[in-house]
Amino acid sequence: MSDCFITVTFQGFCGWSLVVYDRLLVPSNPANGVLRYKDNYYAFSDKQAAYEFANAPDRYEIISLIFAVLVECLHTHTKLVRLRAFLQETRAL
Repeated sequence: MSDCFITVTFQGFCGWSLVVYDRLLVPSNPANGVLRYKDNYYAFSDKQAAYEFANAPDRYEIISLIFAVLVECLHTHTKLVRLRAFLQETRAL
């Protein structure tokens, strides 16, 4: 038997929570269910989140995808800040 791995949208955060809790990053737990919608896989913070997302996926998907872009920008910014600090330390040596 081979292991099957999928990439969950939003880097492991719950898309439903992004919308309901006004951009709060709540980790998802695939044990609560994983929903495939429009070739994306969504995991949720709890069963209520999975249920509500499944009943109105378009509502949550569009808004949460916008927030996901912001999350990606934050990750990129963090990487750039770390790179800048590393380069400054390297030049100081």
